[in-house]
Amino acid sequence: MIPVSITRSCPSCRNATVTISDNRIQCTHPGCSFFHLFGCPVCDADLTGVTQSIDHHDTYLHCPSCHNQIGLKKIKYLIENGMEMDYSHRCALCNSPTIHRSTMNLGHRCFFFPKCSGQTDLFGSVRESFTFLDFETTGLEIGRDYLIEVGALKIDEEGYEHVFQEFIKPPIPISAKITQITGIT
Repeated sequence: MIPVSITRSCPSCRNATVTISDNRIQCTHPGCSFFHLFGCPVCDADLTGVTQSIDHHDTYLHCPSCHNQIGLKKIKYLIENGMEMDYSHRCALCNSPTIHRSTMNLGHRCFFFPKCSGQTDLFGSVRESFTFLDFETTGLEIGRDYLIEVGALKIDEEGYEHVFQEFIKPPIPISAKITQITGIT
């Protein structure tokens, strides 16, 4: 079994941490039942006490309501990356709920991306990963201006996103105009 152990802030009570390990999802705060509140990501049914199966890639919870298999790797990914489920904004292709980051200007994506019917053609027969880079600078003049931020978004072969962001302190002051454009001080 691939380990899926992480510790992050609880998305439900925000007071403690959520730990995904030993095939369980739990909040460490007394009285918070994050596992029960999280429910099935597809239909929001209670997943307490559901059956589990393990293959060489992941551990799966079997939802008794919608009969979908929910991988703990996917739930771990949602928590690690601050993704939120949206049951009111549904996928136009399969009617599943969508996921998104409220902290970023990214659109909603089907919970089952890239395996959602109709979306698999986006990747072709050979699975590839893609990395998108973004740079912010103190200006546009080569040799005079400096990098102040590097950002990257990698979408791996399974459709999971990995985000990197790093600020870089320039040797010159950042102008008011650049701060206005980028929000970086």
